[in-house]
Amino acid sequence: NECAVGFGGFPNCLESCVNLAVSCNGHASSAVQDGNGGCTCDCHAGFGGTRCDTCATGFGGYPNCTDACTDVGVSCTAGAVAVNTTATPGVCNCTCRAGLSGAACEFCAARITNHPACDTCEHGYTNFPLCEEACTNRTISCSGRGDPALTTGSTCACACDVSFAGLRCDKCADGYNGGVGGYPDCVDDCTVDAVSCRGLGNIRAGSNQSHCACTCNARYAGARCDRCADGYRDYPSCSDACTHVNVSCNANFSSAVAQSVTDPNVCLCACKPGYGGERCDQCATGFSGFPNCQHDCTVANVSCNGRALAVSGTPPSCACTCLPGYNASSMCGSCTDGFTGFPSCTDACVLPSVSCIGPATRVSLNATTGGCR
Repeated sequence: NECAVGFGGFPNCLESCVNLAVSCNGHASSAVQDGNGGCTCDCHAGFGGTRCDTCATGFGGYPNCTDACTDVGVSCTAGAVAVNTTATPGVCNCTCRAGLSGAACEFCAARITNHPACDTCEHGYTNFPLCEEACTNRTISCSGRGDPALTTGSTCACACDVSFAGLRCDKCADGYNGGVGGYPDCVDDCTVDAVSCRGLGNIRAGSNQSHCACTCNARYAGARCDRCADGYRDYPSCSDACTHVNVSCNANFSSAVAQSVTDPNVCLCACKPGYGGERCDQCATGFSGFPNCQHDCTVANVSCNGRALAVSGTPPSCACTCLPGYNASSMCGSCTDGFTGFPSCTDACVLPSVSCIGPATRVSLNATTGGCR
């Protein structure tokens, strides 16, 4: 009818977690409830378990629980040749054998491969375990006319400058001067076979071994046709760059830069009013008479002062057919004979504005004299 020693809270009788020096095996000074009605010991350094009845990770030899860094297998892989203690108990410092790296000697070192043995230099490196670059100016001479480079396998050869050849760049390349001074003055032979114009032009007349020049195809430029001409881009395709330097547009464009469309090889020109087409090489709708391109002779395009029945002719000679009372010769901008009061232009031969001698019932225009009768 009461709790046993070490338990409290009758009738539940939970572990009291007080004065548990015996329960913690003498390796803790306090304990706390673990949330399940039991206690967990706050163990001294090196000890573990709810009752401090085991060694913590990195420690061994219970009940002494000393730093385990004397055992290679505890914290380091088999690739370690030594294990040293650090300022932090239980944390070991592994000394790796050649070819290995990592806190536990678990990786191959830089430039070394063949894990887990890690005993082989990567491609392009030699002299294990140093694994130095296998192909450098120290290992092969390219005569100052190229750079060392690995070929297949581990063979070291020279990547020669364009006019030189040979394992050591010690001779002229094909098409570069077998005569005159010879090596090392390897100049272009100035022949199409030498590919001196890169297949994008022809040898210019008058060229010689001391001065070769190319006549480039359209869109290309440079002594060797080795760049795009002005107005073109993306060598070697050299597509239209949509500028007017390459005369993409007819002279009737208006903007300084052509307008490109989705396809980078097609350009549209910004044309002057009245002109149209991709290259401004035709009249726009409502205009005719290329290359002058003036408004078509229509009522909508020709100004007849708003008083035309129709417009006829061809640009620039458009003629207005005016409403009655308006003068066609002035583009319907004045009254014709017999009418007055522009812009209304009413019939001038009406009573009582015309004075007739004697009684008169009607006044009309004299078609012969232009006067009233």
